[in-house]
Amino acid sequence: MNKNISIAVLIIPFALLGAFSAKAEIEEVVVTATKRVANVQDVPIAVTALSSTQLEREGVDTMRDLSRLSASFSMNTTDSEAGSGTFRIRGVGTTGNNIGLEQSVGVFLDGAYLSRPGVALGDLVDLEQIEVLRGPQGTLFGRNTSAGAISIKTKTASLTETESFVNVGLENFNGYNLQAGFTAPIIDDKLGFRLSGSYRQRDGFLEAELTDEESYTRDRLSLRSQLQWEIDEDSSLRVIVDYSTLDENCCDAVILGETPFVGLFAGTGLPADGGNPGGSGDIDDLKSAAGGYGSKIDQWGISAEYNWQGANHSFTYLGSYRKFETDLQRRDFVGIEV
Repeated sequence: MNKNISIAVLIIPFALLGAFSAKAEIEEVVVTATKRVANVQDVPIAVTALSSTQLEREGVDTMRDLSRLSASFSMNTTDSEAGSGTFRIRGVGTTGNNIGLEQSVGVFLDGAYLSRPGVALGDLVDLEQIEVLRGPQGTLFGRNTSAGAISIKTKTASLTETESFVNVGLENFNGYNLQAGFTAPIIDDKLGFRLSGSYRQRDGFLEAELTDEESYTRDRLSLRSQLQWEIDEDSSLRVIVDYSTLDENCCDAVILGETPFVGLFAGTGLPADGGNPGGSGDIDDLKSAAGGYGSKIDQWGISAEYNWQGANHSFTYLGSYRKFETDLQRRDFVGIEV
């Protein structure tokens, strides 16, 4: 009797496990890592696919925030984000803070290549998906992807329904952000448009002792409009126009403490603290020396994607144009009067 009972006890959990497995099916994740729509499980590439829901839940609003969901991605900055921001995947990226250097981690917005990290600094709004491709991707994405690639996909215009959204967020240091979007068909099942934009503002949380300037401020505006045209059953055209502007100070160094050589400065006629007043460990009272890392960006771009699908062949054309202007302000520490 005991033997029969033990067999029954073993059979019941396995039966329940089979029933739960049938219901808990894994949702298919579609990516374009190989320049074709495919299931992520069928793609022979190390890729992290992040949906719009995941990005919203984790508060991923900029490229710097992407590391919250992709541990292999990081962004490093030596002074201003626009001039010296560097993207890295698996710790590999371009070394140096020259804005003229082309990155080894390529960034693509709806298939169009963004040639500098500063071009990708705007807020991430109205997204469909972000794909982080790890390892060399030069075969499909070109020569500037020796460390990896980041593919950003925005939502397309609706051809059947009218939709809209508004998101409002509040932050510390008098910060706030506003995101909004609207899409509707112009001709049902034929032609549709989509408008989206965001604005973000925040005071700096790092104050310079010598100049009273604030660092790590936020002042960003991003706008995007697009048309989706289903020309016929076999062909379609998508045109996107975007504009963004940025005026921020980032990224001054934090003073952690006084120098131990205070007496040496006084002996040479310099201020006793050497121009480096005592730091503070209080996160609400962080100080820097002189500030002066400003970034002003003004950019716009247009891209067009045409797709044709035949019986045995397909054709895709993707073209883009972008104008990027930036004004980098770096303070010269030599000759500052203390």
